[in-house]
Amino acid sequence: MDPPILDDQLVESLSACPHLESVILSAVSDLSDRTVVLLAEAAINLQSIDLSGCEQVTDVGVIQLTANSLPLQAIHLNGVAGITDPSVSAIAKTCSRLVELELCDLPLLTPVAVRDVWSFSRKLRALRLARCPLLTDKSFPSSLIPSLPEEKELWSEKPLPPRPSTTWIDKLPPLILRHTADNLRILDLTSCRITNEAIEGIITHAPKIQSLILSGCTMLTNDALESISKLGEHLDVLMLAHVSKITDAGVVKLVRACWNLRCVDVACE
Repeated sequence: MDPPILDDQLVESLSACPHLESVILSAVSDLSDRTVVLLAEAAINLQSIDLSGCEQVTDVGVIQLTANSLPLQAIHLNGVAGITDPSVSAIAKTCSRLVELELCDLPLLTPVAVRDVWSFSRKLRALRLARCPLLTDKSFPSSLIPSLPEEKELWSEKPLPPRPSTTWIDKLPPLILRHTADNLRILDLTSCRITNEAIEGIITHAPKIQSLILSGCTMLTNDALESISKLGEHLDVLMLAHVSKITDAGVVKLVRACWNLRCVDVACE
């Protein structure tokens, strides 16, 4: 068995590799911010980077990737537990060419940064947010139609009665967007704490999703399936394992509406 690659070894070699375009460092368990910063400075043509599982990397390294105007198209940060909202917001706001973003298993990621992804990363084709425990409906676009200034004034004059709220996340306003995510094809929300309302907003905003992964989203019901049905011919993969509140009737209606489906997983065991 080959010995593991160490962070110190990478520091010595990366400075001599200015032409790197794709870098996979997911096997380097002690990878540090120092090395990521060096890579960002040296590899000016970097288009793809995978730091999945590099638990020593923090916002310092990721923000440096965004600060150097690299032509990044794919970023994988799965399991980089120290990553917080500023890093993800910086990616969304500065990486204009981004088509693939993976942010699974990030315990500190909140709706604030994910809202920036929906707002600014308009070329995304694949977005993975599986098992991020703080993500709720507030992370995703609302199905509400953007209102005119006159309508906003009307609403401000007659506000709705306040609802009980337990966290600052609950107080975030609906994410109302004036553009659609027509390029988005893959969305993974495995085990996120979302409801039917989030699914309705997502489908309204991203009407051409082909692969939708919702396994473990236990609050979803047949109403979510009705929203997903609007994807029609575009949908070909749907994962709904361990979503026990859906019924046969909802699945049948979905399958009839989405006639190009190749794979459906509704296992509950």
